[in-house]
Amino acid sequence: MRKSATVLFLIAIALASVAAIKASRASDTATISIDSATQQFPSEHVGDSIQVNIDVSNVQNLWAWDISDLTFDPSALNLTQVSEGPFLKQAGQTLFLWTSASAVAISKGDIPDISCTLLEESSANGSGVIATLTFQVVSVETSQINFTQTKLEDPSQAQISCNAINTNINVVSEFPSLPILMLLMVAATISVLLFSRKAKRGQKPL
Repeated sequence: MRKSATVLFLIAIALASVAAIKASRASDTATISIDSATQQFPSEHVGDSIQVNIDVSNVQNLWAWDISDLTFDPSALNLTQVSEGPFLKQAGQTLFLWTSASAVAISKGDIPDISCTLLEESSANGSGVIATLTFQVVSVETSQINFTQTKLEDPSQAQISCNAINTNINVVSEFPSLPILMLLMVAATISVLLFSRKAKRGQKPL
């Protein structure tokens, strides 16, 4: 009995160790995602511009990155600009490219390609902003940004393991839009007139 208990105990320790190693490796995997600070826009209106940052996190020896077919909801957001973030530039001069000429694809909510490469054999480590998307608000609602294909490379052009995390961008106006305000004003005026008529009918002549 004691031997069996000891064996079971050792097996349990081994399983726990394997689980801990897997969890540690998972947490060490680099990620590409939308910066949490640029996911919520609580007081924007139609026509306003918003900026959404793309982050890389927990990366080591990054020399180049590429995002293909990043998608968004064109009924909610209109892309106006994509600019390079500061993360990779800290390691040296870079070549930043995005398919700005793909007007048809962008109008359908697809950015065909965004990429950045160091022009020297160096690399960046850690976390930071790799690109910033500038949108014009088309409608006040939630729009999901999807990373369809992502790639990270080290100076030898070997791929770095990476997880891409899709994100919702929430644009919520703090105040009702003009049409809603007008409807509320009309409804309030009608209510006042109806109440006034009822009050007059209820008055008895002397």
